[in-house]
Amino acid sequence: MNSSIDARPRPDVQLEAVANLARRRLLITLLDGTPFGKEPIDASEFVDTADSPESLVDMRHTHLPKLEGKGFIRWNQNTDYVSQGPQFGEIEPLLTMLYESRDELPEEWL
Repeated sequence: MNSSIDARPRPDVQLEAVANLARRRLLITLLDGTPFGKEPIDASEFVDTADSPESLVDMRHTHLPKLEGKGFIRWNQNTDYVSQGPQFGEIEPLLTMLYESRDELPEEWL
């Protein structure tokens, strides 16, 4: 196991991981119960460049490294494809709760 990855993320680490809309959408898409599940996905699809041209840069230089550093994702930096990381199971209950509550949550949350 990579020693730079948190061994067991605390709740505040998990909440920080989902504090950003692009990160939430990306992580929720990686859930088993979603159409993509464990399949690698293109992280750039979760960036709204219409809002800010810097969004893709933020994704590559802030959000993906943060999620990878916590072990929630595996990120291929050449293709920007991500998949579930070794610690994904630790954040999965929180993501499942958000996903299953999507109809009750404000639209801008997911």
